[in-house]
Amino acid sequence: MPRRGRRPSGSDSWLKETSSPVFLVDDLRRLRFFNQGCEELTGWKSDDLTGRECEYVTGADPAEPESLLGSLAPPPQVLEGQQLAVPAYIPHRTQSPAARTILFLPLLNESGGVDSVLGLIVEIPPPAGFGRSGLSAQLHAELAALRNSLRRKYRVENVIARESAMLRVMEQVRLAAAQPVSVCLQGETGTGREHLARAIHYHSQRSSLAFVPLDCAALGASEIKQTVRRILQELSGGTGRNQPGGPPILQPGTLYLKSVESLSRDVQQMLLDALPDWNTPEDARQPALRLMASTTEVWTELCRQDLLLEPFAERFSVLPVMLPPLRSRTGDFDALTQFFLEEGNRGAARQISGISSAAWRQLREYAWPGNLDELQAVLSEARTLCDGHEIDVPHLPFRFRTGMDAQQTPPVPRPPVIPLADKLTQVEREHILAALESVRFNRSRAARLLGLTRARLYRRMDALGLSDLATDAEER
Repeated sequence: MPRRGRRPSGSDSWLKETSSPVFLVDDLRRLRFFNQGCEELTGWKSDDLTGRECEYVTGADPAEPESLLGSLAPPPQVLEGQQLAVPAYIPHRTQSPAARTILFLPLLNESGGVDSVLGLIVEIPPPAGFGRSGLSAQLHAELAALRNSLRRKYRVENVIARESAMLRVMEQVRLAAAQPVSVCLQGETGTGREHLARAIHYHSQRSSLAFVPLDCAALGASEIKQTVRRILQELSGGTGRNQPGGPPILQPGTLYLKSVESLSRDVQQMLLDALPDWNTPEDARQPALRLMASTTEVWTELCRQDLLLEPFAERFSVLPVMLPPLRSRTGDFDALTQFFLEEGNRGAARQISGISSAAWRQLREYAWPGNLDELQAVLSEARTLCDGHEIDVPHLPFRFRTGMDAQQTPPVPRPPVIPLADKLTQVEREHILAALESVRFNRSRAARLLGLTRARLYRRMDALGLSDLATDAEER
């Protein structure tokens, strides 16, 4: 008869050392037990979490314990005695989250009430016999996964910066993440203004709140006004609070105004009236809503053109950040190109390892008027045309080749600007000469075509130096 493995003296000790992830939450949602299997799955130690409350919210930062505790929180139905199998993305302290199913088993006391909840973290799909979670729990899990994904995508550390101008930008980004001041991102289209705005948001103290982008140039004025009005109502406590058992609702934390110069003046005034001026770096208070804006112009010039109210522009531009165009980031270009190339390999069946030297040469010579957005689009199209493991010149898309041709063709020179009187004289001379040529220099017929008397036509021809070119056919 085979000998059984020796079990530790206490059942608690045995359960604590099992590799299957098991945890226990009491009726007040406090975590009471967190075994070795949970520690291995999450990277957190039991001592870091035991005794803390498992709130049914999604934390944005997987490096913070609230993110894990939120994923372990039993849905309200479980605390009412219902067994549930709930999909979950279990965050890891330093690695990517794991997709799992949590089996929640309510443990009843003598009176039939829920004394605590035992949680077992298992692979997907869950075993038969457990009730399936509703929409609320699914949304809770999806929201947790989305926010973890967003935080990884918009990590400040992921931004490639070697050039001095871009290094200064990153210092400003880190300052903006640490302070609740408003930010104005200025730069050409495609330079990554919204990406950096999101990075600032997800690395700030308000990362647990929603980042709300509004494209002021693409959306209609009435749609923008309605959206801003709803945001301000939410801030005043009027709508959209989380309901017990309902889907999680994110409160607005940052309002990002893309192409702010297109924002109507009445909405500018609405925001100016509604939001307090908590914008000095020394002020440690967190404003109810943080403003960020982006523009391709200098905001002071927009005020001069009367496109922006100056008090409103001063409110959102406490920390101006100027993003350099891609053509001036020569020291970053190769690393940026390789980054976009490798990002395209994620989840792709065919992996692209590099770019040929001839293709590299053309990419480096191009001026990239669309900046980072154009670079990413060109590499994405080149991937679809590439039939091997390396992008070569024939794989570069049509849009890139036409851009290169246009770049190598010198622009058509503009005619010089001359005084208006000289231009009018030139036009009049050409017009009278054309009339004379059409009637074989018969001045009488030319005068009728031009609607002039013969005497006036003669005077104009003398003044314009045309008299010697014509012979009056009637006098022959």
